[in-house]
Amino acid sequence: AQLALEVVGVDIFARTSPEHKLRLVTALQGNGLSVAMTGDGVNDAPALKQADVGVAMGMEGTEAAKQAGAIVLADDNFASIAHAVEEGRTVYDNLRKTVTFLLPINGGESLSLLLAVLLGLALVLLAAAIYYKLFGLVADIALFFNLVVLVAVMSLIGVTLTMPGVAGIVLTLGMAIDANVLICERVREELRNGSSPHASIRAGYEKAWSTILDANVTHLIAALALTTMGTGAIKGFGVTLMIGILTSLFTSVTLTHAFTAMIHGHRKLKTLSV
Repeated sequence: AQLALEVVGVDIFARTSPEHKLRLVTALQGNGLSVAMTGDGVNDAPALKQADVGVAMGMEGTEAAKQAGAIVLADDNFASIAHAVEEGRTVYDNLRKTVTFLLPINGGESLSLLLAVLLGLALVLLAAAIYYKLFGLVADIALFFNLVVLVAVMSLIGVTLTMPGVAGIVLTLGMAIDANVLICERVREELRNGSSPHASIRAGYEKAWSTILDANVTHLIAALALTTMGTGAIKGFGVTLMIGILTSLFTSVTLTHAFTAMIHGHRKLKTLSV
């Protein structure tokens, strides 16, 4: 009990036996401290196993342990150990200050990222719903699914969401709604040419597909180039954009076509809300 009280006030323990080392490690841990130590892999084995981090010195130890042992053994007055303790405290203080400084900044940045995505999504959804009516609402549902699938794929492969990644997501949403704009305009054109509603829907998707595919393949090549040749923020943007292009091709064409067929497929239509 006395050792547990005294141990926290001492920086250096010298000439300790293996039994004493084990008692010191146990006393330090009893005060809620994490203990790292080096020692003889045979005699000090109990203490090394008890410590949170125990590195065996000697022929079987790591290179870092051998170098540390050589420095310590060459300094009989233990000045190197005292200096190491001082440096360790300095590093700890710097880390604590850094974390304290960065935590609110990262929190604010995360909030900015979330607001940017939500604002960009809301503006696109509102514009599509107002201008293209029912077809716009279908496009909005597909766009929401696109965002969900994109985030899910990014999480699955371990992509970290950063500011360039958010830019890639917002660009992906714009490209996805652009495909639906092409489809809706094609459907309107067919209606103006006198085609029936069902024929207009079918022709609109068929005629818009080649343009959508060409545009997305071009963007996919650019995103692939950014991913393979870029680094850091550029690579993150390229990865997000590449995933977003693939997901938007599915949601903007296949998913909206399925929703449209489900809504209009078995109904007799005189006109379309587009």
